[in-house]
Amino acid sequence: MSMVEISDFEKVGDVQAEVIDRFQGRIPSDIIELWQEYGYGTFGNGYFRVIDPIEYLDALGVEGIGKVTADGVAVPVIATAMTDLITWEPNIGMTNLRFRDEEVSGAGFEVKNVVAKLKRPRANSVVEAMNWEMYPEAVELHGMPEYGKSFTYVPLRSLGGPGTVESLKINDTVTAMQLMIEMQGPLEH
Repeated sequence: MSMVEISDFEKVGDVQAEVIDRFQGRIPSDIIELWQEYGYGTFGNGYFRVIDPIEYLDALGVEGIGKVTADGVAVPVIATAMTDLITWEPNIGMTNLRFRDEEVSGAGFEVKNVVAKLKRPRANSVVEAMNWEMYPEAVELHGMPEYGKSFTYVPLRSLGGPGTVESLKINDTVTAMQLMIEMQGPLEH
């Protein structure tokens, strides 16, 4: 399989050899290829962020990510600028944990399916699966969050917040996810 071209990838760093070694054989080769070819960074108009899975596992815990099976643990691969987490789950594939909406959806069985959805950013599959529609408005109103930061509802929708573009604030992604897990509980799926 050849890696899908990501024309707007903005690299922020290399994936360490220890990360690749730790997950080699436990996750699909397309994720390893993504790490080797592109490293950590953003794509999809800054919406998707290829992340360090160990940082997210350590910060959120296996329980926070919400999936442990006999075949293994979910591996965080991509965070979004809207404080979502896309994980690789054994025997399931790529799963989108939308903490902000307290929803879980499939993101395609392979990384190339996630990337392919971006060929047409306004396509129904991206708008529905990723709840993308607020993102362009949020960037216009608040500016583009830098790598490691994302938009978060303040207050959270689960705590009575309005869930509007105006109620979005730019926060540290990991800290925001930790807060959402603490306040809302892990997403069951």
